[in-house]
Amino acid sequence: MKIKPILFSTPMVDAILKGRKTQTRRIIKSRHESGLFRIGQTKDGLITEVTSLDWDERPKNDNCNDIKPIANVDDILWVRETWRWSDDLEDFCYKANSENPDLSKWKPSIFMPKEAARIFLKVTNVRAERLQDITQDDAIAEGLNPLLMSRLQLASQGQLYQNYLDNNKLFNDGLPPYWSFNSLWCKINGADSWDSNPWVWVYEFEKVERPANFLGESKEVE
Repeated sequence: MKIKPILFSTPMVDAILKGRKTQTRRIIKSRHESGLFRIGQTKDGLITEVTSLDWDERPKNDNCNDIKPIANVDDILWVRETWRWSDDLEDFCYKANSENPDLSKWKPSIFMPKEAARIFLKVTNVRAERLQDITQDDAIAEGLNPLLMSRLQLASQGQLYQNYLDNNKLFNDGLPPYWSFNSLWCKINGADSWDSNPWVWVYEFEKVERPANFLGESKEVE
């Protein structure tokens, strides 16, 4: 088991704390400056290799399967989130818990120290797939924000979710899970990223208690 940090935006931290988010997708990147890589698959779709390619589309340094996920099953991820230190409370504070976040000066999640970590996630499954192959259930597991709807609305249209490209959170602006996730991805990564339909690592996780050896072991995510 390895212990590694991972970044999450404030809305996604909130979704984790509320139990809605149990998956995250991260773009697979080549380890060669060409940006090229290949995915090996069986006829059944099982991923057998993820290999960086050079400009001639040859494996980097003749090494196959050199692209690894940032974490494997049973590894622990500690969440880096937007934070600050409070002299009054003599403790760390987190934007995801703030009732008036605009009234405070926050520090970026990338600079959050290990001592401030409060959320720990155990990886339960890792797989590779195309971004747009996400299912409705998996989209919901990405932590989408469900809109408040009446029983009649739910019966006629099913649960709708937030359009992250629109500041309104009204029923009329709601989207089905797939397209709500599309709006979330486009807000974070841009529409071009969605249109390119990249290969992504899919990490499934569950929230766990802080590991006893946490401060003694941590390896940075690439």
